[in-house]
This record gives sequence, C-alpha cells and structure tokens, in this order.
Amino acid sequence: MSDEENAEIAEESRGNVTGEVVDTLADTPGQWMPIADAASRLACSQRTVWRLISRGRLRRRGVGGRAEVFVPTGMPPVGTPAEALVPASPATPDAVTLAVIDEMRAGRAADANTIASQAERLVALERENAVLRAQLRGRWHRFLSWLLGQESAT
Repeated sequence: MSDEENAEIAEESRGNVTGEVVDTLADTPGQWMPIADAASRLACSQRTVWRLISRGRLRRRGVGGRAEVFVPTGMPPVGTPAEALVPASPATPDAVTLAVIDEMRAGRAADANTIASQAERLVALERENAVLRAQLRGRWHRFLSWLLGQESAT
C-alpha cells in the first residue's frame, strides 16, 4: 500500500475514532481487530474495510486513538461468490429432518381421515336433505289442495 493510500485512510479515520463502542451486539461471536488485520483476514484492502464500515456491514470502535473493526466469526472473505456461501445439502437427512418428515406424514394421514369422515357426513346430509325436500313437497301440495278447496267452497 502506498504512502498516499495510507494517508488517505488515516484521513478517513481521523475524527471518526472516539473510544466509544459504536455497536457491541455482545451476543454476536467474532473478534475486534485493527483495520490492517481485518483487511488481511477478509482478503481485501484497508480501503474496502472502511467502505464496509461506512455501509454498515462492519462495526468499528476506537481504542486508544486507533480504529478497530469487529469481524464476525465465519465471515467469508470479501468477494466470495454467493454459491460458495450456501452450504451443500447433506446426502443423508439428519434425525431432526426425519422426525419432521414423520410428523408431517402423520399429520397428512390425520387430515386424510378427517376429509374421509367429512365426505361421509356430506353424503348423509345430502340424503337427509333429499328426504326432507320430498316431505316438504308433499305437504306443500296438500296445503295447496286444501287452500284451493277452501276457495272453491266460498
């Protein structure tokens, strides 16, 4: 790195390094390290580390007047292709996956039983509806006959 680039990086950091922790997120595993070490760890330039900080992808703090950056554990080097970031699927499913599959199958069987019983109930209700319609039709005809008989008598 040239003296000019070092001066530019130092200028970018001047006034920004205070000694206060910008964001700790204590539950995130990782390590605070100097900018140069972070650049080495992430296989990029110090300028890129500062860009990542300014874009909010990395956190920084000032310690004793110098900047440190928090590099999360497992963060891949800058420029790693997206395909390399997706873990490959295991060839054989693990016990948890198999348990979930079994649970889903049991739920599916229970749903099939519920659907079958509801279909049987629907058929029974359709038969009952047909019987009630026939009874109503017969009573309606008797009522109309009675009503028409009353009108002709008057």
